[in-house]
Amino acid sequence: MKKDRQSQAIAHFAWCALIALHIARKEGAIDTLHAEHVFLLKWFGNALRQHTFNECTEAEIRWLLHQALMFGQPFNLPGKLNLLWNASSGAIEEGSDLLHLTQAVENIKAAGWDYALLTAEEWQTSIRHRAEYHRNALLLLRSSVDNAFDQTGKQKAEIMAIASGQLKWLKTMLEACGWSGIRVDNSNIIRITVKR
Repeated sequence: MKKDRQSQAIAHFAWCALIALHIARKEGAIDTLHAEHVFLLKWFGNALRQHTFNECTEAEIRWLLHQALMFGQPFNLPGKLNLLWNASSGAIEEGSDLLHLTQAVENIKAAGWDYALLTAEEWQTSIRHRAEYHRNALLLLRSSVDNAFDQTGKQKAEIMAIASGQLKWLKTMLEACGWSGIRVDNSNIIRITVKR
């Protein structure tokens, strides 16, 4: 099957899953993150058993199921579906810097790291209290993320972050997705840029 037809089939699957989740939320069938997780696990299982989607999507569905069962709710199935939809539908240019950063952040969150987008005020507070924060965390300055990408998803400016915990692991994870994190003056602030 040609790649564009496969991408269309995967985009269709992701879109259907997101719509099913949205309808279940609207009908009040799910009202917690755990309920979302369980709903999607069952929905994926039914889709596989009933062969609802093109066979080229089965590997993707099985991978999502496997990862969701292994990592549990922190795997963030709705986030993965959004990412899959954006990547497969062309909403985000395939291979774009934004897509790779999104993949890195999703992997970091799935590994149990604290993650947040901070306002300028929260950023300053976090810098002042960095000695008190020893958990694995990646905190991005929201304004730097908002200004970091052009309309095609290509990085045009660095992203500022505060990182703590297992920084070697974080560096490895960023590099695996095509990014690098450079520490600023031996602090817990890092500049995140795409590796070119």
